[in-house]
Amino acid sequence: MLSKYSLNPQWTEDDVRRWLLTWFSGGVCELPGLPSQVAQPVAVQAIFDAEQPERREVIKRGTILALQDWRARAHGFEAVSNLARIVALLRASSAVGVLGSIIEREFDQDWSEAQSRALSAVIATLHGFAPALGVEPALRRAFYHQRCDPRLSAQLFIGLARCNPDDYPLHAARFLTLRERVASRFMHIGPALLRAITPATLIERFSSLSTDEQHAFVDLLSNTPSSALNITVSQKGVRLVWAPQPKWQVLLAPHPTAPTAPYAQQYQRLMESLPQANINDVVRQMASGH
Repeated sequence: MLSKYSLNPQWTEDDVRRWLLTWFSGGVCELPGLPSQVAQPVAVQAIFDAEQPERREVIKRGTILALQDWRARAHGFEAVSNLARIVALLRASSAVGVLGSIIEREFDQDWSEAQSRALSAVIATLHGFAPALGVEPALRRAFYHQRCDPRLSAQLFIGLARCNPDDYPLHAARFLTLRERVASRFMHIGPALLRAITPATLIERFSSLSTDEQHAFVDLLSNTPSSALNITVSQKGVRLVWAPQPKWQVLLAPHPTAPTAPYAQQYQRLMESLPQANINDVVRQMASGH
């Protein structure tokens, strides 16, 4: 049982900082007998949960100090991944600024797979604190950093969408530009996007995207099985994205090569002629090109 382990009651936050950086960098744990098969962040959480409130704050502050002192060359990327996970488990929201500064600092360095995995853990921790004060500015600075790692751009974009769903179109152009620089092109972000913003918000703000951006997002969402969002492609190139509930949430996305006006007029006539209860008929008629 991990509950039997506790820190030295005389330890200060600086002692916690030293302990975590030493342990996570491959050094001695200083808690003899701690099961090695237990993940380090989980072990720290168990110790934290067993402490009194004032001692818990010491552990939180010590963890944030360890993050502040962490350096890739001295401590390795696994250490910052573990520290970020501890911050998330302890709900140490005061670490938001430090997490953001780590991302920016690392973007200025040479990229590596180990770095990308570690920063992904840091960004995931920031996600968990959204939309708390400071999270959106931290994500925004990283996302618009001149050396933003494009492999992390989807995660940053989703984080910004979680912070302020209505503003997701503002970041679309940047995301799609970075996306082109990655082989996989993040074709599976649809589920994460629909967890970050509701289908209603997605559709309501969709018209703020450019035509090219609209179709890029339809491509992304087309690979997303969802009972809350449906995509229909017309025989004539019209693409409908619609949500069954509420039934009025329907949008028209003509193919870039198709003339927009005739389809928009047809859509308007159908919407005026059919009652709201028959929105499925609207979709079927639009999809068939009638």
